[in-house]
Amino acid sequence: MRPGDVDAGGVWIRRQPRSGGADKMVFSRGDVRTYSSVENSPSTSRKTFGENQGEATVYPFWEVIVEPTLKRLRPRVVVEVGSEAANSTVRLAAFCREQGALLHSIDPAPKFDVERFSQEYEGYFQFHRAKSLEALPRIPTYDVVLIDGDHNWYTVFHESKLLEERALKQSPPFPMVFLHDVGWPYARRDLYYDPTSIPPEFRQPYARKGMHPDQSRLLDSGGMNPNLCNALEEGTPRNGVLTAVEDFLAQTSIPLDFWIIPGLNGLGILAPRAVLEQNASLADYLDQWRLPDDVTAYLERIEDFRIRNILRLLDTRAALAREQARLGARIRELEGVVQQMTAKLHAAQGELSRLKASS
Repeated sequence: MRPGDVDAGGVWIRRQPRSGGADKMVFSRGDVRTYSSVENSPSTSRKTFGENQGEATVYPFWEVIVEPTLKRLRPRVVVEVGSEAANSTVRLAAFCREQGALLHSIDPAPKFDVERFSQEYEGYFQFHRAKSLEALPRIPTYDVVLIDGDHNWYTVFHESKLLEERALKQSPPFPMVFLHDVGWPYARRDLYYDPTSIPPEFRQPYARKGMHPDQSRLLDSGGMNPNLCNALEEGTPRNGVLTAVEDFLAQTSIPLDFWIIPGLNGLGILAPRAVLEQNASLADYLDQWRLPDDVTAYLERIEDFRIRNILRLLDTRAALAREQARLGARIRELEGVVQQMTAKLHAAQGELSRLKASS
């Protein structure tokens, strides 16, 4: 362990402060791509640069982290929580078809053609149109779980508890788990896609307002993701994805290792020690992701720089929209003046014509 790391019951973790504004895992995508169908050619997403930056998916980590890990693990069953536009789903399904594995994808409101996708990957793909806490108990077994669904403490903590319950009751060990959004903005702040689905005692006060890394409370205007239901405060108990993971690790009896990969809103990896002890190749590969302090600090500085540039872009976009609205109103006002002047001119011309006719 290094300075800043803690040993939580034998679980190695890198501690991030829970106080508001101190957690700066803020890498965000600029070139947002999506898969609108089952084809392997990307198309431009409906999201634009700077929009819903906390919702970037796991797929940017695919080639550098996720796929190399899966190849060393050789899973038989993979579960994906949160498929959205199938950016990660298409990669996972292709991997499962190549390896003879099965992918279960869970999403209550997918943004892709599930029927067509199911036909393309028949025998290797099964879709569950449900919320994760409903669907996970219905899947009999799994070796890997990718969690990128509802980014709040209640959902992530109880997803982890369901995985723990399955591991304690059945012979398969706790699965390898990838968790997205363990960095800013949702490491220490809840996001609710459907606030009514969260029990009131676990639901933070929230509003559709934006966020800034220097402020624990939501902004009155502007900021990141102002269109989403974000918790009013950052860094309070039972608040955020990373907080949920840490709280789960603090109470589980299963020996687990935990990695945090900086960038792109942060990727967390939970690995059962029983699996690592039996798979030296996997253990060696994951060990290289325990980044030195100076590398972590450098990445955090890049992330902070990027998020502030994105916020400046959003502010500029908002200012341009306001100016466009002002100019539009002015144009409409001037068009009204022109119409009035034209009507007066026509009236004057008519009066002049009458005067000429009577003279």
